[in-house]
Amino acid sequence: MTSLRERAIHAIQSFNDWHIDAIMAWRAESCIHEILPKSLKQPPMDNATYRAYFTTQLPLFKNFHVTVHEVFEDVVGKQVAVWCSSTADSVVGPYQNEYVMMLYFTDDGSKVVRVREFVDSAFSINHFGKMRVKLEEKNGVPGGDKQSPKGSL
Repeated sequence: MTSLRERAIHAIQSFNDWHIDAIMAWRAESCIHEILPKSLKQPPMDNATYRAYFTTQLPLFKNFHVTVHEVFEDVVGKQVAVWCSSTADSVVGPYQNEYVMMLYFTDDGSKVVRVREFVDSAFSINHFGKMRVKLEEKNGVPGGDKQSPKGSL
């Protein structure tokens, strides 16, 4: 039987595939994804919202790679916290971010019902701000989408 720890690592490593179906496969239908800290003012996203958001991010990055550093498992509470980092090439240059992903599993441990993703907020604000400006220039749209999530894996 696959442990919660193994499922969590597999979920995080699905981002290495850089394909939306792999990234969504481990989520329960009712999964809610939060990008934190709250100071980033990102609303919680259901699966449809997260899929729509993340699909727009896929073409902006190449060579995306996640490294898992530490895993903390609460078997009784069906929760796993993963400290990880990622690197990639983005449309505005090198990307490096750091995360703590808190995954909350279904009672049977087969799917994730909640993701709380803490990002490096200083890096995320800077990098995604540059990306927003570049995309606005490319599309000729001043102002752009000020509410797009910042720094999500």
